[in-house]
Amino acid sequence: MKIKKIENLWVAANKLRGAFEITELHKVMLYGLLFKYLELKKEKFSSYDEKFSLGYLSLTYGKLIDSKGLLEYVSAVEKEFRIEEGVLRESFDSAIEKADAENVRIIFEEVNNLNFEDETEIYNIAKIILDRMIASGGGRGSGEYCRAESLPKIAETLIEVEDDMSVYDACCGTGILVNSVANGKGRVFAQDINVSIIGIAAIMTILSGNKIGAVKCADSLYNPIEQNEKYDRIILEPPFGGRYSKEYIMNIPSDNCMYEHTSDSRYLFIRHALASLKDDGIAAILVPMGALFSSGSTGSIRQKLVDDNYIEAIIEFPKNMLFPYASVATALVILKKNKVNDDIIMINSKDFFMKIIKGFTITDKNVQRITEIYRNREVIEGVSNTITKEIAAENGYNLCTMQYVTLKASEGIVVEDNRKFIENYEELLQKLRNIDKELDEVRSRFVKEA
Repeated sequence: MKIKKIENLWVAANKLRGAFEITELHKVMLYGLLFKYLELKKEKFSSYDEKFSLGYLSLTYGKLIDSKGLLEYVSAVEKEFRIEEGVLRESFDSAIEKADAENVRIIFEEVNNLNFEDETEIYNIAKIILDRMIASGGGRGSGEYCRAESLPKIAETLIEVEDDMSVYDACCGTGILVNSVANGKGRVFAQDINVSIIGIAAIMTILSGNKIGAVKCADSLYNPIEQNEKYDRIILEPPFGGRYSKEYIMNIPSDNCMYEHTSDSRYLFIRHALASLKDDGIAAILVPMGALFSSGSTGSIRQKLVDDNYIEAIIEFPKNMLFPYASVATALVILKKNKVNDDIIMINSKDFFMKIIKGFTITDKNVQRITEIYRNREVIEGVSNTITKEIAAENGYNLCTMQYVTLKASEGIVVEDNRKFIENYEELLQKLRNIDKELDEVRSRFVKEA
């Protein structure tokens, strides 16, 4: 799809900047895409009503069709697609409630004029709109919005989904990650606590063409999307700067998190993933590297994960791959309950990425190479190594890849002093907390507007 095709949409958007908040402006575009998608696939959807076709709305919204009628249509769409009542409706209402009807019609008209080749192109345009929203400052720096294309590409390949498998994301953000992993085969179960972003996730899930199990707005640790449900695949990108009180953590229902509660929040979503995973399922959770070697209660949880043989692989990514605003190194932790191997494959993927202006990118060929190393458990000096439970124990259950990958295969040398690593991690974590504190004001504004 050529970028030129949507230049007129950007021109219209720039003219309307003063008439909308940035986020609301892009939301209206996304809802326009939703109405067009339903129109193109009308034979499949009982909720479709031709008077809400995008072309007709671009002429009649605010005249023959008012916001009440359009919101009722959105509610019918929610019901058909197994989306929690109010998720789409409230998000759309917040976007149009203060908008002049003529301005909404202008956006609808420009979206309708894109002349889509097929529904796949609609989804790709939706992703471009999300990228532009971030670049324009709508949600910039927020973990709910910021995500590189590299992570969905890698996760989709590593935890390959088969037909009709259930795919769960407990903090789905915009929904890009879970829908990429589902890849047209799985049933998506998407949840997020952020009332402003979950509506976008619902739209993206519909536009992706994936089957929908459910989409819900709630705290997944207290009120998961399906109580006691187990999933075939789980993909999570938890908020790194999330702050949870000891009281909050200790009151999480025990069925929603494996292992006993500790005051440390960094492993909450790993524990939630294990509690929600089928015995033959696979989970992939993105974590900051510091969580893999820092001391305290995380050390005891790492020991349990190793001793219970749940960790299949740890794949380290380069700094800035996901968060251009903070130099935080990250890793993907892959979990299995019924592992065939007793060891852990550690992969340093940094050399497989290519530096670009903002962050990093990776080719399909290199994604495939990482997958081969993971599946074949290849030992390559400077790139990958396997470690046993005994080696992990000797190193104090430090699961940082550089602890093992920089060594020659199978040497298992114990590095005695990790103080420098820990100091660097604590410094980066404090920066992230400061950023998160600034974002609190933005989040609270989103909640009020929603």
